[in-house]
Amino acid sequence: MLMKRHFLFYALLLLVFACNKDDDDPEEEVIARPSEYNNYMPLTIGNSWEYEVNEGGSSRTIHLQLNDFKVIDNKEVFAWEDKGGFRTYKNDVIFWYHNSTTNKWHPLVFFRTDVMGSSRSQDIRCSNGTDRITIDQERLNSFSINEKNFSNVIKVTPQTSCESFPLKGTYYFAPGIGLIKHETEGKVKEIRNYNIKDPE
Repeated sequence: MLMKRHFLFYALLLLVFACNKDDDDPEEEVIARPSEYNNYMPLTIGNSWEYEVNEGGSSRTIHLQLNDFKVIDNKEVFAWEDKGGFRTYKNDVIFWYHNSTTNKWHPLVFFRTDVMGSSRSQDIRCSNGTDRITIDQERLNSFSINEKNFSNVIKVTPQTSCESFPLKGTYYFAPGIGLIKHETEGKVKEIRNYNIKDPE
């Protein structure tokens, strides 16, 4: 009887140890995909965009295609010009950026699609510590690029003195397309063609 009790005790210990090991195993962690389809940042594999970039008196064409997601902190994001990545959650378009000092990734709500206009401020991580960012958001009923008209465009302007923060200038997002224009000092990027697939 005593041996049977010892056997049951050790069997229980082995079971608890096995369960704890599975919980701590990084290979078992679930990778979270973008949880909501957002019309202003359509993240469907196969989507592609073509932009004309004008800078310093010259122009060039760049192609951007979503072939796969980049994993940041076990979350899938749309890699953005090697600067971080975008992710959507309900009405929020979130940008994940890297801080070289802490060697960590941090999320920032870049804009929200369920508001007409807003001005939000929050702390962000910079190379020299913590700074403040203000993001102005405005909804434009009509916006034109090369005589092509876009409706219900969201204009986003981040403002910060943090030099290491990668998103600068003014961004314009159109429903069903995503980014249609980005302008910074001396540089303008505008949409020319796009191919947006139906959400999965």
